Amino acid sequence: VMDFNEGQGDILDVSDLLSGFGGGGASGDITNFVRFTESGGSTTVSIDANGNVGGSNFVDIALLNNDTGLDVATLYGNGQIIA
Repeated sequence: VMDFNEGQGDILDVSDLLSGFGGGGASGDITNFVRFTESGGSTTVSIDANGNVGGSNFVDIALLNNDTGLDVATLYGNGQIIA
């Protein structure tokens, strides 16, 4: 993904990829379902489709080119990650 810009309100919609997100406890913690990993000036977006159920199994789904310093919980709280 080129030119993702959280400051301009860009959104990551991963809702179709997640199962069981929402509610209280671990199923409501977005960081159990979405992870960002920085490398080489870019950020890899990974998801674990069912969160903590069945152990951790994150799969890379996107690379945000030339964008770092992102925080999953902050973006979710700002409505920029749709789960």
